[in-house]
Amino acid sequence: LMLVEQSRLASREVLTSHLREWLAVELGTVHYEAWLRELHPENCKDGSVDPRMYLEGSDHRQLWNSIAAGAPGLTDDERERRLVAPGQEPVVAPPPREDEHGGAATRPAGLAPQKNQRAAAQRDVKTPFALLAWWGC
Repeated sequence: LMLVEQSRLASREVLTSHLREWLAVELGTVHYEAWLRELHPENCKDGSVDPRMYLEGSDHRQLWNSIAAGAPGLTDDERERRLVAPGQEPVVAPPPREDEHGGAATRPAGLAPQKNQRAAAQRDVKTPFALLAWWGC
């Protein structure tokens, strides 16, 4: 049981770190679905978000509401717009941002290459045990 709890905590830390980094460099209006598309593209097929991401017990939804919707300095309207209610109907993920030339926008140089490599490795993790191995546990 201790290994399962360690895995759960490590997974939650990965999600938390990714969300904080994503919010720090994301330009414009932020959307839960846009974050999910970057974090778990396999759960956002054809623009549709996996309905499990809206369950009451979804760690993703709970972290989003705590960190993104609970961020200090938001107006009441922005906080309300960011809030994702449990059981909410799945929303079509907004299309990726485009640059001024019509191509897919790249992230600002706000994340160090090491963090970008970590994020890429995190997307490749398939099981809690692989996650633990990746973290060196």
